[in-house]
Amino acid sequence: MAININSVYKAVLVVLEQEKRGVLTPNEFNKIATQAQQEIFTQYFDDLNQLLGMPQTSLAYADRMALLDEKISIFKTNETLTLVNSKITPTSAVQELGSVIYSNREAQRIQQYEIYTTNQSH
Repeated sequence: MAININSVYKAVLVVLEQEKRGVLTPNEFNKIATQAQQEIFTQYFDDLNQLLGMPQTSLAYADRMALLDEKISIFKTNETLTLVNSKITPTSAVQELGSVIYSNREAQRIQQYEIYTTNQSH
């Protein structure tokens, strides 16, 4: 469900006018909207974390994990990154990292203290 941002801006202006709170410039509105979107986006991951520890239902319409994944899916993208000096630097658009595939294998996340042991095992 897409929401027209101009409609939201106009609705906010009407509320501000009714409550006699002054004017909200488009730039101020954009800053507030960006912050609100970021908070919602971050909350999705907090909710997902909580759901992972809860029992799931087998009912399709009540599957909270699937509903949350649907909300997050609009933010999911695939990127091809470049390896430079043994480092990969994601673009600034990356906020959360899902899977990393290298040489047709999914990379596994390890802790800093595991690097030496992992490198020695190959």
